[in-house]
Amino acid sequence: MFFIIDDMMFPSVIFRVTVTNETTKSGINTSDSNQLSTSGKLDAYYIGVYGGIIASTLVAASVQTCLFAITLTLSSKRVHDLMFAALLRLQMKFFDTNPSGKVTY
Repeated sequence: MFFIIDDMMFPSVIFRVTVTNETTKSGINTSDSNQLSTSGKLDAYYIGVYGGIIASTLVAASVQTCLFAITLTLSSKRVHDLMFAALLRLQMKFFDTNPSGKVTY
């Protein structure tokens, strides 16, 4: 296959590649309508790679968010349980001397 570069506006950045119709040594016509060009296959490969990276990033972020929420919920439950257990162990004198709504020790 021969590649012809045409419409070269900025050769180092943007150019269009077209495949010429040619018969190979085995006698098979390799026109661009019958098979993908090499650049098309590479584009599909890189799109798949980038798509996989994006999908794995989304999954990792979702897992991280769920684990963070579970950890915060469990730790706040533990703090609440410890404070409530400490409050239950206090003597009645604490409740008699402190007004309702003021919890200091």
